Amino acid sequence: MIRIGYGEVGIFDKKYHRVLWEVRGTIVFNGGALFKFGSRVSVAENAELRIGDGFRISPDSSVICYKKVSIGNNVRISWETILMDNDFHLIKTMDGKLLNPTSDIKIGDDVWIGMRTTILKGSKVGNQVIIGSGTLLNKAIPGSNQVIAGNPARVIKKGVLWEP
Repeated sequence: MIRIGYGEVGIFDKKYHRVLWEVRGTIVFNGGALFKFGSRVSVAENAELRIGDGFRISPDSSVICYKKVSIGNNVRISWETILMDNDFHLIKTMDGKLLNPTSDIKIGDDVWIGMRTTILKGSKVGNQVIIGSGTLLNKAIPGSNQVIAGNPARVIKKGVLWEP
């Protein structure tokens, strides 16, 4: 089941934390998902957002997809987090060459994304990854069963396992 605008969290006021959806492209659900109130989703024309089974996104978090964002099974996104596969504004050379193209984001299975994390274009993480609160992820970090944290993001612990 896909549930949108669900959840009771005492410090968030449903009146001011509304779910916002702008979908001009495609969203593919591979099972159940829960979008808590205050979460936001934007999928541009010709873009694709793929969401795995058991997905959960907390209040005041956003997924902005201009090309492709793939999110695995049992992914948890905590409060005030943003995933964005683009820079919003195009930057070109004087002769019109695009300098900042969009780039896919890929999140593996069983990933826990801590609050106030920023995941930018070109980011990729494996399975069984914990991303610490406040992390800035702007690249691919290979490997599974690890903790990623920092600005910029780096592996701080290997050999971890968490249960969603």
